[in-house]
Amino acid sequence: MEASSRVKATLHLGSETYIAHANEGLISEQLCFVKEQTMSFLKDFITKNNIPNDVPDELEEADSDEDEEEDEMLKKPHVTNSKSQS
Repeated sequence: MEASSRVKATLHLGSETYIAHANEGLISEQLCFVKEQTMSFLKDFITKNNIPNDVPDELEEADSDEDEEEDEMLKKPHVTNSKSQS
């Protein structure tokens, strides 16, 4: 049996194109190798194009204000007025 590249994959990620192929081994080995290549391409693409998850200061301040209000409400004892009947 001729050991040719029977497993090929082309990934189009945004404007970039990646080609993965294997030239040696059984088809199952070629599939595993191409899978590893494509996973590496995806990881590199995500790392390169990842936008940091910056949270605006306004949202952080709003969240902390709400947390403080909730903490204060939990600290205050709940007082109920009961009228005694004579």
